[in-house]
Amino acid sequence: MKTDREMPEPADRSPGAAGLLPPTLAAGLAGLAFGALGLLAETLPGIRAYLTFYRPLGCLSGIMLSTAVVLAIAWVSLAALRLGSAISLAVGIAMSLLMLCLGTTLLLLGISLHALGY
Repeated sequence: MKTDREMPEPADRSPGAAGLLPPTLAAGLAGLAFGALGLLAETLPGIRAYLTFYRPLGCLSGIMLSTAVVLAIAWVSLAALRLGSAISLAVGIAMSLLMLCLGTTLLLLGISLHALGY
């Protein structure tokens, strides 16, 4: 027996899930930026000097500030795009975790290269 009622919207495409998607993806992008900037700062002295905004803290001050800027720009841009209807929350979380893992790998690679003297 068929009724005229509409099927409920999937939970990962609801308005609440759509609201969680931009900050989730922005956090992944920020993690990736943090890892990439960390790798560049540890391997290239010119980048290290360029990212040193506060001398007692070293290049970490520039890395953190740049990552915060990437997070803010990505969050606002992704919120303006309204990707909630195009991408499910599960896919967004998977993409964000992948970017965070890649960023962590890049950061650890930079630390390892620096420790080995490259």
